[in-house]
Amino acid sequence: MTPRPLSRILPAFLAMMLSSTISPAQYFSSGRGIATGAYTGVVSDLGALDWNPAGLTSIRDWELSTANFFQFHAGEQNLTFHHAAAGKRFLSDHAAAVRVSPGIRLDLIVPSTFTVEDSNATIMTQFDKEITYTEQFALGYAFRAADYLSLGFSAHFLEEKVTTTEYSIDSSNVITSSPLVRRGNSWSVDWGVMWDPAPAWRLGAVAKNLFRITESSVPEEMNSFRLNLPKTVRAGASFTGLAGFNFSADTDFENRLRAGTDWDITRFLNAAAGMYFNANSGFSAEAAGAGVFYSVANVDIMLSGIFFTDQTSRRGSADLALFEGAGVDEIEYTRFTGDRASLSLTLNLGRTRDPIAKIEYVEMLTDIYPSSSRVYAFRPVGRARIRNESDSPIEARVSFNIERYMDVPTESRPQVIGPGETAEVPFFAVLNSAVQGLRTMVVREGEVSVSAVRTGESEDTYAAHVLLRGKNDWNGDVTLLKYFVTPDDPDILNFTRSVLNDRAPELDTTDARMRNFERARVLFDALAGRLLYVNDPRGSQDNVQYPSETLSLKGGDCDDMSVLYSSMLASIGIRTAFIDVVPPERPDSAHIFMMFDTGIPSEDAALVGDNSKRYVIRNGRDRINGEGNVNTLWIPVETTLTRRGFDRAWTDGADQYYRDVEVELGLMRGWVRVVDQGLDF
Repeated sequence: MTPRPLSRILPAFLAMMLSSTISPAQYFSSGRGIATGAYTGVVSDLGALDWNPAGLTSIRDWELSTANFFQFHAGEQNLTFHHAAAGKRFLSDHAAAVRVSPGIRLDLIVPSTFTVEDSNATIMTQFDKEITYTEQFALGYAFRAADYLSLGFSAHFLEEKVTTTEYSIDSSNVITSSPLVRRGNSWSVDWGVMWDPAPAWRLGAVAKNLFRITESSVPEEMNSFRLNLPKTVRAGASFTGLAGFNFSADTDFENRLRAGTDWDITRFLNAAAGMYFNANSGFSAEAAGAGVFYSVANVDIMLSGIFFTDQTSRRGSADLALFEGAGVDEIEYTRFTGDRASLSLTLNLGRTRDPIAKIEYVEMLTDIYPSSSRVYAFRPVGRARIRNESDSPIEARVSFNIERYMDVPTESRPQVIGPGETAEVPFFAVLNSAVQGLRTMVVREGEVSVSAVRTGESEDTYAAHVLLRGKNDWNGDVTLLKYFVTPDDPDILNFTRSVLNDRAPELDTTDARMRNFERARVLFDALAGRLLYVNDPRGSQDNVQYPSETLSLKGGDCDDMSVLYSSMLASIGIRTAFIDVVPPERPDSAHIFMMFDTGIPSEDAALVGDNSKRYVIRNGRDRINGEGNVNTLWIPVETTLTRRGFDRAWTDGADQYYRDVEVELGLMRGWVRVVDQGLDF
């Protein structure tokens, strides 16, 4: 249904506030709370300021409310303005509210015990005492500590006023009098919590009047008229496991029990009813509540009422001894409260409907490594659990964005989720070049949001902490080491071209079948006087240097050397592979070396020697005839032995491969991995 324009809604809202008069009243702030009597565990509107401030986190966006009431047995039976309130949800998990409440008021008149009569016994002066209790305004704040837990507090500014008459008789026996007003002001603070232990259950508790801050007080001789406000705890629970019904119950330390239910009549209309019980002297029904609620677009209209079983002291007058013996310990619900009907109006501005897709939690599956930033467009970086809150299937999309490091949010494929069901939806990241400038690890906030194809609107958002690693960080996955291989780097191209040009006459006379083997030997030997191996105590998971950095720093560890040599060979068209060794009994001995494809067909193996343990026969490419899918010779190289020259590095590399793969069957058992790099054939 199309939402009503603000130009028509706001005037009606203001007219409702201004069309009633202010008169003495008791305190009830929520139509649903009045109707069900049990609202502590289910409150989801601005009535949370009184029932349970943690419920403020259920505000959708902006919420405005106002209420008027009619008291059946008051001296003046008219519509009375109760309150006007406003609340706002912000930063997804926080909410705040404020309320002005001239109708939260209790007026008592203590009849005079002193009169003056004339000679005809006509009363000339009567000195009644007026006592007024009011809550002038209230403030509240709440935050969602977790998806299933909310906390909040509210503060209420209260005033108690006692008006008496001061009199005197002058020398002419003339009585003079003047009103004497004594006031007391204080703040009363409530704390609340809401917990969702299961999808159909919600529990709530509130500590009422947990502490009180007194600004001023009435004189000691008027202590009997002070507002007591005892500390108490009220707890409630609600159950929504039956479609269209909500059941709730409250109890407190004052031996009171409330129980009620509300149910859907149509899509726009629902009803509620509840009972108020008192167990202070036996167990008896104290009152009954009922209400009907009409909701359309962003407007909720509620008509509710409460009716007491015992009308003693509830018709506008009470026994003075009853008041003096017990005093007043509440404004909202006292032994003097009479039957009433309440009419309230709530406006939801901004987001005007409940989301049909909710994010229950988000799990980040990986840190972000700049070196392999391209892979996150195809491998999920996280997943979100989405719940369908509607009564029909939806298609949900999850989007993800990291401000500054992504140009546009990514969006998942639509996923069908049944009514009330959940699904885990993976999301991806297309990162921009800014991540390459990260030198150290940083934490950023990523925004995950879900939308339903049916509505096209964002339904829910979630802030996820994303760990962005530095540009040299590596997670130890050998399949991602290839992203450090940079054969097109100008420093690598200049180095390999310079070395090979210097040896061009010699290489030109080499057997064509051996040319790649000899060029690989020449390039490795060229590093002999330039690089120093530096042991990495962290094994195969560490900080990897880019090839140009290794050349500049003149050294590195095993993976740095392997990346450099692979980049050099790839720059001249030679295919390479990394060999990752992680012995299960000796994980601290994890190591990486490499091997390269000579392009020599297996039938010509005698060209490199008659020892079959010094090479590996793998499927490769015949460099001479340009044929694919042929078996060629691959040479293992221990790249950390650059200072010992190619022949020693080859010997050690071949020995390691034979021992780990052939003898100990590491490749078959899974603790040796061979990952091809460089050129794709």
